Amino acid sequence: MQTNTRRKWLTLLISFIFIGIFFITINNMKMQLEVQESDRLESALKIAAINCYAMEGSYPDSAEYLINHYGIIIDESKYHVFYEVFATNIMPDIRVYRKG
Repeated sequence: MQTNTRRKWLTLLISFIFIGIFFITINNMKMQLEVQESDRLESALKIAAINCYAMEGSYPDSAEYLINHYGIIIDESKYHVFYEVFATNIMPDIRVYRKG
């Protein structure tokens, strides 16, 4: 009888361990996807700026220009875009940060 009780507790303990590992893995995957999203947005902004330079002869003076003319969509509730222009013929410094 005591062996049967130990098996039940051991099975329960192993089940909780696997459930914990499952949730930790899901959380890590979610964090990695969030990082990839911000990286993709940053890459899209840089590509749009390069396209603007190729088509118009100068880099845009703001990220808003890329939003309005090059189809970039930014979820401003999730991301902060840092867009710094030095000169119209030098690639702007573009960085995307996740809020929160």
